[in-house]
Amino acid sequence: MYEYMRKTTLLILLTLAALPLRGQAICISDFKLDVADGAAADVRTAVSDLDGELCAVLGMETRLSGWTFEAGLSGIMDVRYGDGVIYVYVPRGTRKISVGHKDYAPLRDWPIPMTLEAGRTYSMKLVVEKPKPASKPKHTTAPVQKTSPTHVRTQTARTAALRPVQTATEVAPIRIEPEFCTHFIDAYAGFQLYRDEGDIEVYDYWAGLSYTWLENRVGAYVSAGISVDDIMFSLVAGPAVRLTNPESSRIDLQVYGGAGIMGGGFAVDAGLRFGWRCQHDISMWDFGLGCQYHDRTFTPTVSVGLCIWGIPVTIGLGVMLVMLGAG
Repeated sequence: MYEYMRKTTLLILLTLAALPLRGQAICISDFKLDVADGAAADVRTAVSDLDGELCAVLGMETRLSGWTFEAGLSGIMDVRYGDGVIYVYVPRGTRKISVGHKDYAPLRDWPIPMTLEAGRTYSMKLVVEKPKPASKPKHTTAPVQKTSPTHVRTQTARTAALRPVQTATEVAPIRIEPEFCTHFIDAYAGFQLYRDEGDIEVYDYWAGLSYTWLENRVGAYVSAGISVDDIMFSLVAGPAVRLTNPESSRIDLQVYGGAGIMGGGFAVDAGLRFGWRCQHDISMWDFGLGCQYHDRTFTPTVSVGLCIWGIPVTIGLGVMLVMLGAG
């Protein structure tokens, strides 16, 4: 009988030890760019995405096995295992990643706190957070009062009912730092200068819109404009380059240059744009300086971001609609 009870107790203990620890949550900490790790760019270990561009590598330090990873539409290109680290290869545009394990509560859509660059390795720690114990009520010093036992029990129950409940697996929210914008919608204006017998005269005035796509360091832009007096049109396009480092710089400094048509003839365009970090993909408050050249004329231009020109335009349209409705 004793032997039977001993074996039964041992079997119960082993079964309890094998149960999944669903109360524990997966967490990622100490995320940073690992300049010394060249796994993402080394020809022996590098992996390309579907567009043929080098992947970014997420080096997750952990001693556990059995992990699964998911990155939404971006997809996971490859997963490789090292000594105490898992290398997850993802396209550089990946913004979120989910991590799962059969024994723990999954981490879903964890926002990557910086823009991933192609051919770069980023290190982090993949840990499991234990449930937090219920916080004890804070006692404050108060005058001693004689109360009956019934009154004490009533007050204690009322205090417990009003105390906020703290979940066991509560994880502090991750603060996403502002990043450089990807899309720039600018309005520009300028005056066309013509040199006649040594004198510089204003030939015409131009206004237009431009759109720039710049996800990391290199992108493209297109610009269209119209003149005020002669009603001529312009259309130019070309590359745009970000000069400052998206990982460390506060100012987003860009240069752009292109070619196209202006007033029916060949024209070139170049300029400089200043922007800042923000929480949106579309820039709101940038500004720039540029110049267009066409048929021995120069057109210096000033451009402003979406909010700077969009708010006055919206207000003006609203006033016009009100006036038309009143009329």
